[in-house]
Amino acid sequence: MPATSKYPALLDVTLPDGTGFDICKEVRTNSTVPIIFLTASNQEISIVRGLDMGADDYITKPFKLNELLSRIKAILRRSLKFSKADTTLEANGIRIDTAERLAWKNGEPIDLPLVEYKLLCLFMQNPNHLMPREMILDQM
Repeated sequence: MPATSKYPALLDVTLPDGTGFDICKEVRTNSTVPIIFLTASNQEISIVRGLDMGADDYITKPFKLNELLSRIKAILRRSLKFSKADTTLEANGIRIDTAERLAWKNGEPIDLPLVEYKLLCLFMQNPNHLMPREMILDQM
């Protein structure tokens, strides 16, 4: 699963040792962290480029602080909603939150050693599949 964060990355287009576009492209290769460009460059080509390469928002300077905070909150609401949907496994009264590494059986929390937790996740991610021992060991 791609890495995510509860804090967005704020990038400027113009940086002393590169561009925010380069950083955005690199971050997007392995992460879904929210990205906001916060920059003085209000050229349409820069805005489109930033958004097309994966930024969640593009805010030009000068900006109002309350507007920035509201945009950050909105992006975090959306990203957390999507990441939570992708991190929950449920079957037969068992629920697992893989982002928090928590498990419940019929609503009661269960404490599992790491190996047992990983096995449970593996089996719940592959329901009704026979898995050879080697495959299980590779996943562990």
